[in-house]
Amino acid sequence: MLRDAAGHHAFLLNALSEGRRRYTIVSPWLIALTMERVGILAAFNAAVQRGAEVDVFADPLLNPGPAADGLTQMEAVEKACS
Repeated sequence: MLRDAAGHHAFLLNALSEGRRRYTIVSPWLIALTMERVGILAAFNAAVQRGAEVDVFADPLLNPGPAADGLTQMEAVEKACS
């Protein structure tokens, strides 16, 4: 059972390193700086570079908060992953 953010991050990083061909991630919130700081964005990019498909689903109504450069959190994550 995942009880805190650290456990969630460790689980996700481990899963993304397993070499699977497809990942589907559902999260109510996205925080671009946190995802970058803990290595999740790098793990997404590494998975894609080895040929995996990574789909992330999040609710835009729960993620309108500002990120860098005047982007929303979702826009910042999309930009980092493109």
